[in-house]
Amino acid sequence: NGNNVQLSGGTYYGALNDVHMERILGVPVCSNNTSYNAIDGNYNMEYSRIVVSDHTANGNTLYDRTINNGTDVADGVCKKLIYRHPHVFAKTDVNSTEEILTNWDTLKQKEKNQKTVTDSLKSVARSLPSLIRAEKIQKKAAKAGFDWQNVNQAIDKVREELDEIQNANENTINEEVGDMLFAAVNVARLLKVEPEQALEKASDKFIVRFEHVEKMEKNLADLSFDELLSLWKQAKECKND
Repeated sequence: NGNNVQLSGGTYYGALNDVHMERILGVPVCSNNTSYNAIDGNYNMEYSRIVVSDHTANGNTLYDRTINNGTDVADGVCKKLIYRHPHVFAKTDVNSTEEILTNWDTLKQKEKNQKTVTDSLKSVARSLPSLIRAEKIQKKAAKAGFDWQNVNQAIDKVREELDEIQNANENTINEEVGDMLFAAVNVARLLKVEPEQALEKASDKFIVRFEHVEKMEKNLADLSFDELLSLWKQAKECKND
């Protein structure tokens, strides 16, 4: 029954983490499609998996654990919200949203025993999509004063990284491309653009234009690159009309 769920057959905590990410990242997809039932379903399923992970991770083994309820998980969430919102639940006075966020960061660092900025950077979850993780790391570094003075400096850094890609060899190309992507996230951040959302929209736009090209010419494999490029430009002009 629902009050006595048995984990067996070697349920691994790493696998549960993958499921968490799938459910969490499913929420914005549902939101974009305004499917509220689907949103509720993702949140409900994610809560149940949090309960499983909590008992699995804190048990003596990573399997063959009996789960009774999710009260401890919900209690922990409530305590965290109360602790990190002293301006609501205590008598801490604040004068701005910025001050609230500063207090939040300070309390979070204390809670997680983060003594240095590096500790804070390391705490950004590796399970996050890389663009989101990079942005979060950069924001934390910026709060410590390590940031470009303006977006033009960040753009110059992207150009610098592109030059390094052109001069890279097979041993360094992966690192140089990573540096360029990280620099591009900085540009997006300073322009107040969410890089993950921007890239998602760019991917969708590519698909729409590619579909238009394919409608103009079914046998794309028979065309030269110049012919394909010409069709692509036509598709781009058509969509801009």
